Amino acid sequence: YYSIAAATDERPSMPELKEGEEIDLEYYKKVYLNYISNSGTYTIVGDSLIHNIIVAKSPTVMNKNTSNSQHIRLLKDKMFFTSAGTNRTTILTLERLKN
Repeated sequence: YYSIAAATDERPSMPELKEGEEIDLEYYKKVYLNYISNSGTYTIVGDSLIHNIIVAKSPTVMNKNTSNSQHIRLLKDKMFFTSAGTNRTTILTLERLKN
């Protein structure tokens, strides 16, 4: 199983409100649109990591993208995850830290 929760951009802190004030729509856009959260199972086939999404914050991910695939590569203390989208390719690099 896997679980991902990530903020893809800086998110503002909760504003201090006076009695009767409401949070504006722009705050919610900045907080929730740049937040990713999903979980499910995964399978490794060759050099591909396939996520089978079971639950997600986004209804679009739940409805249309029940799985996604990434190319994985391990090089010494670094692991590279490459995802190809319709408009861009994203590479996530994880590096083992040494004490």
